[in-house]
Amino acid sequence: MPSVYVLGSVNMDLAFSLSRLPRRGETIQSDKFLMSPGGKGANQAAACAKQGVKTYMLGSVGDDPLSQALKSALLSSGIDCGHLKELKGEVCGVAGILLEGGDNRIIIEGGANKHHDMDALRKTFNEYAAKGDYLVCQLEIPTDVVEKAFKSAKELGLTTVLNTAPAKELPDTLFPLVDLLVLNEIETETLIGVRPDSKANRQNAAKALMDKGAGAVLFTLGKQGSVYYDAQGHLYSGAYAVQALDTTAAGDAYIGVLIASLANGQTMQEAMRVASAAAAITVQTFGALEAIPFKQDIDDFLKRYAKQKKENGE
Repeated sequence: MPSVYVLGSVNMDLAFSLSRLPRRGETIQSDKFLMSPGGKGANQAAACAKQGVKTYMLGSVGDDPLSQALKSALLSSGIDCGHLKELKGEVCGVAGILLEGGDNRIIIEGGANKHHDMDALRKTFNEYAAKGDYLVCQLEIPTDVVEKAFKSAKELGLTTVLNTAPAKELPDTLFPLVDLLVLNEIETETLIGVRPDSKANRQNAAKALMDKGAGAVLFTLGKQGSVYYDAQGHLYSGAYAVQALDTTAAGDAYIGVLIASLANGQTMQEAMRVASAAAAITVQTFGALEAIPFKQDIDDFLKRYAKQKKENGE
């Protein structure tokens, strides 16, 4: 079975649940506060490892107490942290999250996530990675680090996956290094000026991104599900209707479970279905990494859903 390497951010999330956002200069009382391990890299690695796939976390933390708490949480999720760098004198990345009505607004301070040893990273790939393994990256770490890592990974025959979050412009040289590009509506609009909110727009956006060099494109559309495009055509998977409490790690859960399912030999269509279930479970719980479900949780959710559909005569 292929292994998964996740190169990305490791943050401590400081989340405030609010009935409304404060106005300029205003102080309001939070309904709830939660400190939770997170970061897009850590979340996606946890989502993958919780499905039983061998997952390595690549990145950096500091030597502060929050960094130690983060590493402990990663290990508890089943992630191999043997290649996670602990930088002396640095602090971990921190994300301040404002939750309002299930939606979120996030502010990030990168901390140790800004620093990466590319020689050590290449050495890790050369000594441990094998052809067919996956490398998954996001954009909470420097873009040039992602591009250099993808170059090394492609030379060794790894499958590269890029989640273009948070939204930012990317160099044209990066797209040909990406086997699977995963992005939401805002990120798509940022990259090519097209919002994938209709079938025609999605087709045009996918073509534009593949023309730039991406091997395949997957749009995550929230309540509208997800759509995958490659040279052979497209696939659609619907979303599961649930009451969302916190959407913070939903996209990360989707991506990590998607890649884990593919590594386990499932088809893209099946992987999208399971990933959608993972996202649906995640949004029903506050937090980030800790809200992401294990494989048994997803299996139970899908069984309950199938039973409910049968009882409703669907």
